[in-house]
This record gives sequence, structure tokens and C-alpha cells, in this order.
Amino acid sequence: MKITRLLAFLIAPALLCACSSTKTVRVELPPKVDLHPYPVVGLVAFTSNANSDLERIATQKFLHAVQDAQPGTRVVELGSEAEVLKSTHRKTWDAAALRAVKQEHGVDVVVIGRLDMDRSKPEINVSTLFKTISAKSDVNAALSARLIETASGATMWTDSAKCTTNVANANFNDHGQGGFSARDPEEAYGNMVDGLVYRVTDDFRPHCVLRRVPKDQVVETASAGD
Repeated sequence: MKITRLLAFLIAPALLCACSSTKTVRVELPPKVDLHPYPVVGLVAFTSNANSDLERIATQKFLHAVQDAQPGTRVVELGSEAEVLKSTHRKTWDAAALRAVKQEHGVDVVVIGRLDMDRSKPEINVSTLFKTISAKSDVNAALSARLIETASGATMWTDSAKCTTNVANANFNDHGQGGFSARDPEEAYGNMVDGLVYRVTDDFRPHCVLRRVPKDQVVETASAGD
């Protein structure tokens, strides 16, 4: 017992001294993917198994997220994947197609992506009083994207994200006939695509972490408190 007290008496000042000699600071880490080494980025319109509206929505939201994360990034929108590949006389994104895109558009890297959506069987509710039918369904969605160097054909970055959300629509007639698609894709799927894009583009954003460093190395403007 006496030995324990003696050790505590000897160790406590050392710990106190160590703690008082450091400080917690907020440190900004650079993005995992830095686009600044690439003067011009080519963006190919995302493909989707849904419809052209969602291809456009996913593409524009991705573009906004990347330029918000790294302001000043120069992006050339190249058009649809089919149009770009046709202009290169290729059917897939092979090295020859990428070199042709670089030569024609002067881009150093291209971004390609895809939005896949899988809708479960809708739940249909019938109102006999108002003779209306409403429907809702869970939607499984997955967004993937790649960054490919045009000179070498090397994939520099890739990521994907998935989610499940519920979408309500009212485009069935009083006999339960009709298609299950949103009248306003932005309203129905906008938040879902926003979430997927935010997760996929996380590597393009800087992040802050808290670290303890010696006080003599602390820059006062970066400190977050003792």
C-alpha cells in the first residue's frame, strides 16, 4: 500500500508536467484526392438505369460538390458517354479512347460515373371516397465514380456509395395502372442524390482533426484550447 502511494506521488507530477506542456489544436488535413495537379478535368455525363433526368441531376450535383470542395477546379463538360465514345470511334474507355479525348478536348483526367436505382414493389393505397390512388416504394440507389488519367489510362481514384430511401408518387389511375416514376425527379430524388454525391466526393474535401502537440510548436491562430 505504501509502495503504491509512493509511486503515485512520484508519477503524478510527471504526468501533470507532460499534460501542461502540450496543447490541443485543430489541424486541417489536405484532401486525399487533389485535383490541382490536373489543369483541366473532363466530366462525362453520368449514366443511369433510371432516366435522363436523373443522369443530369447526378452529374450536376457531382460537379457542384467537387468545385465546392476545391474551388478553382477547371471542368469541361464533355457530354454523354455515348457521344464522347462515338467521337473517339471506340466502344469502351480503353487507353486509345482516353488519349483521343485528351487530344480533342485537352483534358488531363476524365470523371465518369453511374447511378443505379432498384425500386421494390410499390405499396398502393386506394381511397374509395375520393377515388384516388397513391403509391410509395423503397428505392435502393448506388452511385459510383472514377477519375481516369487520359495520358496513361490509369485510374487515379474510385469510390461508391449506396442508400435506401422511400419515394411517394401519385401517377397511377383509378384502376392501378401506370408507371412508377416521379413527376418531379428533383423533388423526389434530389435529397437522395445529394447524400450519395456528398459521400462519394468526401475524398475531395479537406478534413480537420484534433491533435495534441508541444506548446512551443503551436501557432496561436490554429489552437483549439488546452
